[in-house]
Amino acid sequence: MMKVALVFAMMISVSMAYLLFMEGGDMSLYIGNATNLRRSLSGKPVQVFRVCNGKNSKTCGYWENTKTKKKVANAPKTAKKDKVYLVLKNITAADSGDYFNKQTGYDQSITGGDNAKIYIGNSTNLKRSVGTDKPLQVYRVCNGTNKKTCGYWENTKSKKKVAKAPVTVKKDKTYLVLRNITEGDSGNYFNDKFYYSVYVYGKISHFKK
Repeated sequence: MMKVALVFAMMISVSMAYLLFMEGGDMSLYIGNATNLRRSLSGKPVQVFRVCNGKNSKTCGYWENTKTKKKVANAPKTAKKDKVYLVLKNITAADSGDYFNKQTGYDQSITGGDNAKIYIGNSTNLKRSVGTDKPLQVYRVCNGTNKKTCGYWENTKSKKKVAKAPVTVKKDKTYLVLRNITEGDSGNYFNDKFYYSVYVYGKISHFKK
């Protein structure tokens, strides 16, 4: 019998992302144009990985123990990919923990009634399952050829526009912004590439992937 282990990583930002990866595989984390990524592993000092930029060759490309200022032994080989991702190779359960940086912020939250920003990359749609016993809803990104079916949340059962759904728009080519969110927007948001669980507690909302 093959033993399968899972590696847990939490990307802490305005949208808190919980990810599971197979042990022995690669961990791909979206960091955008951030210059570094930190991680907090159980019982260990915070570690930092600095992205190489041509001027920091002595301090980049490896995980550093922020307390001892030394290279972390047995840390996964890590490299930037496609300009916006960090890929950690051959991860183990020891790599489970919180991953964060100053660009995304640490342990932030969004006030209910404010805007929710969800990363979807180049996806053409996002579905959501909200409330109890409610049909799935789908939001289609406008592309110039689907004006009649894009730009709003649709009830996939009735094929009608969802009343009181948050105004939703694409921003910066890779995000969907849901405006004036409420507790009624709590639920699962997903498509063929991403999966998020969104929880809105009164006037505080948290996002998990």
